[in-house]
Amino acid sequence: WLVITKFVSASMAGMLWPNLPCAVAVAGLLIGIAATGTSKLLEMDITGSAKVVLFSCVIPQTLSAMYWMLDLPKDPDRAVLVCNVFLGVWAMIPLVAATFGQDLGWRF
Repeated sequence: WLVITKFVSASMAGMLWPNLPCAVAVAGLLIGIAATGTSKLLEMDITGSAKVVLFSCVIPQTLSAMYWMLDLPKDPDRAVLVCNVFLGVWAMIPLVAATFGQDLGWRF
């Protein structure tokens, strides 16, 4: 975040903004896998694995994109973060349903 806001030119920063929430999602997923164990995560039912992905990956990614969009009026290059928010909300729908045991029949 600091590098993009302070040391990178504005034209380059516009291309890098969508990668920050993705990095948050990857870090959260790695933490979720480390906390549950890879083999245990693969053996979980859909409800358990949906909870891990939802709470460690999708929610932090979406919230971080929303947070970085707060400075959108001052920095229009952050408009590309709208895609991160949209995809995060879209991914939450089947994951929340799976968390409560519902199968919407959607596949990613």
